[in-house]
Amino acid sequence: MNKQITQVFTCNCRPDFNWKNKNTFRAHKNSNRHQSYEKSFQEKEHRINVNKLVIELNKLKLENKQLRELYLNSAKENLKLKKEFKNE
Repeated sequence: MNKQITQVFTCNCRPDFNWKNKNTFRAHKNSNRHQSYEKSFQEKEHRINVNKLVIELNKLKLENKQLRELYLNSAKENLKLKKEFKNE
């Protein structure tokens, strides 16, 4: 039984298609079709990353606001307690 490993050249910009050899696959990588696919894929990834960062930023802003309010309320409580302690 002769087992042989073969390379299969595929690309996501043209699913279900296999290039015959490395040279045709390399030529495809330089084609306009593939270049536009790569560009649109990168733009899509960039938009996704930007949206994730915006969501994270909004979460951090909300957390910061909550912590600031907690700190201010604690400071007001402390001032009240100090005044009551002095009055006693």
